[in-house]
Amino acid sequence: MGYNVHWSGGLVISPTPLPKEIKRIEEFIHKEHASTVTPSMYCPWTIVQRQNQYFTTDISEYQLEIHGEKAHSVGKWLKILISRRLKPYNLKVTGTMTWDGEDPLDFGKLKVIENKITVIKPTITWDEETL
Repeated sequence: MGYNVHWSGGLVISPTPLPKEIKRIEEFIHKEHASTVTPSMYCPWTIVQRQNQYFTTDISEYQLEIHGEKAHSVGKWLKILISRRLKPYNLKVTGTMTWDGEDPLDFGKLKVIENKITVIKPTITWDEETL
């Protein structure tokens, strides 16, 4: 039940966060937020450790990804997460994620470059042809 949105991709956190920073970020993400400042009770983001695809050595990186397919207020939550948990540790996120909702016209990109968030939605035009 509910509206599903499929997300792909992740936002790389740099520089690599220290274990105590990861713990603080995770604590914020996983707690219940019952306030008028947050867009919903639960943060849809999660922090994951991924193998860096550009290096052949055992180098990993941390990324922010969407948890679940019923995520709400993704951009607003990211803005809060950056200001409350990443900026205080001088951490930045960079990357592009795409979404694809149940509605055929609900798709787009979330692009982040060093904590600057841009939402890119396609412009759809319908060409009329007389036969």
